[in-house]
Amino acid sequence: TIQESVLRLKSVVGTDGVIFTSGGIGPTHDDVTYDAVAGAFGRGLAVHQATLERMAAHYASKKQEVNDSRLRMATLPEGCEVLFCEETWVPLVVLEGVHILPGIPRLFQMMVSAQAHRFQGRRFHAVSLFTRVGEGVLATPLAQVALEHPEVRIGSYPKGQEGEDSVKIVVEGR
Repeated sequence: TIQESVLRLKSVVGTDGVIFTSGGIGPTHDDVTYDAVAGAFGRGLAVHQATLERMAAHYASKKQEVNDSRLRMATLPEGCEVLFCEETWVPLVVLEGVHILPGIPRLFQMMVSAQAHRFQGRRFHAVSLFTRVGEGVLATPLAQVALEHPEVRIGSYPKGQEGEDSVKIVVEGR
């Protein structure tokens, strides 16, 4: 789930680390990112007045109203930081280092660029690899790499069916 992913990533990047989410902040029933991130940190949701006002002005200029579905897009995690760009009413929402961004690439890029000064520091990297080599063959080499690089998290996850080896290796670190 989104909640579990946020909490797992937060445990890796720490209290000062930055996490980005993309999408899931629209008006439909499956847009659950605000709710999921709020839930991960034990927070509720509330209508954010400044976001609502900016959204209402945007839709009024198009001769449209803020209906209940659109109101969901201004219902943000309680206690979050809300950042705006001049070019859009859509907010960049920050809660506990989790930056909640829209899935529309143009808006995502605009918001990250506008806030680039906030994203300085050590970077976090993650990669997933897949192999048909069994875990029994990989165990010793992976243990050696983990020993030589204690700052890196390495996980091995068998995915194969009976008679077929398939392993996902996840490597995460700064």
